[in-house]
Amino acid sequence: MPRRRQLKSIAAGIADSFNSRNNDLEGYWAIGKLCRFAHERSITLLTLDLLNIICTPQSAEFNAVMHYYKVKLRAIMNKQGIPEDWLKAATIEINFQPECEAHLHYFRSALGSPYTVTAKLMTDLGKIYSVRNGGNCKPHDPLRETRRSV
Repeated sequence: MPRRRQLKSIAAGIADSFNSRNNDLEGYWAIGKLCRFAHERSITLLTLDLLNIICTPQSAEFNAVMHYYKVKLRAIMNKQGIPEDWLKAATIEINFQPECEAHLHYFRSALGSPYTVTAKLMTDLGKIYSVRNGGNCKPHDPLRETRRSV
């Protein structure tokens, strides 16, 4: 029998997957492209609404990533027997100027600046399950990076 508290582990899986180096956008690391987008606009926090496919601040560049994670989220919920109407909101927040935390960030400038990824899933009852992950990254630079071939 499914339980709403299973959404906590689903949020952890989404955060880990999104933070992974395997999270590609057009052959490049999605976090690096998000970092470049944030630096170009001098913003520190990006929010990706997975259910409505809306990026805040507004950008259509990341629609493919949001759609991928929306499909992934629904597939996981379906596999675990969790009804879709139990989920009222699903967001991923990326903060590019967080407080440094030893268990999330490396203290070497060569690895880039610290960031955090927070996956939040809100149930139909108003309970929010949130999981935070992080690392270090540099803004995407196609001249220095090799494009991944699928």
